[in-house]
Amino acid sequence: MSKKGISKTLEQEVAATFLLGESRHNRHEYLRELMRVGPKFLRDKISPTDMRRFTAAFDKLVALGCLPVTLTGTLYSFCKAYGMREPCSPPYAVSVSFPTDEEIRKTREILETAYERIRRIDDWGVMEVLTKHAKCGDPPQERKQLLPILRWYIDSLPIWWVPRKDILQSSAPIACSMYSKMVTGQFRYAQIAVLLECLGYRPNLKHQAKRGYSPDASDLCDTSLERNCRNFKTAYPIFCKQLEAELKSNHEADENPHINEFGRWVIEGDMPVSVFNELHPNHFDWSIVFPGLNPKKSR
Repeated sequence: MSKKGISKTLEQEVAATFLLGESRHNRHEYLRELMRVGPKFLRDKISPTDMRRFTAAFDKLVALGCLPVTLTGTLYSFCKAYGMREPCSPPYAVSVSFPTDEEIRKTREILETAYERIRRIDDWGVMEVLTKHAKCGDPPQERKQLLPILRWYIDSLPIWWVPRKDILQSSAPIACSMYSKMVTGQFRYAQIAVLLECLGYRPNLKHQAKRGYSPDASDLCDTSLERNCRNFKTAYPIFCKQLEAELKSNHEADENPHINEFGRWVIEGDMPVSVFNELHPNHFDWSIVFPGLNPKKSR
């Protein structure tokens, strides 16, 4: 519905709830995929000509303290959100669809009609007699709550507001940038921009252009990323604060993989932590992720 009459705080909370839910869903999906096939999505998304460039930027961030598993998780979320801009293969082709004002209005009308018809049937008072003869059984105990529940939905729909689709897309590169800042103490736009560019990120030239100034081609993505992050943090501070806490939690969990449920079960089975960490190393062998790539030449 229209945002008219909705407070800025409520708008922030709705957007934050939705975006944080998407972030957590992507994290869980990524960890399942990582256990099953490794970081296969990187190979699917990155062209052979960009592989060395990607691994070099990635390894620089790891050398500064970023964990490969956590960093790759933010890149997975980026692909899920940014992939909606153009046709692509699953799982990145899944589009988020929000109801329009017209859809919400029609839904409310349908519920109003259902409410009135159910009330009329109850007023007739013949349903209990008919159902006994038709062997439908006794009505469920929750039956008396049906009309109040429908009324709650009908009354709530006029104030329903959901984030626009472009909010999800503009949030795509935020987690990657925030994670590098959290770990290294400063935003690493140069390295993050390379990673995202290899995954399909493109600068918005319309916003970059300034009269009398032509930025060097090499810093277009840097500039776009920095502008996007700055604007997004200003527009959605509640979500950014929550996301920072979420990234910190993810970093700590990935730093100590033996503390998760599966790891704890293995450790309690008398496997030393050192052995567990050897079996679950927090690094990627690029020659396996990108078959044919010489890791020595990726630096």
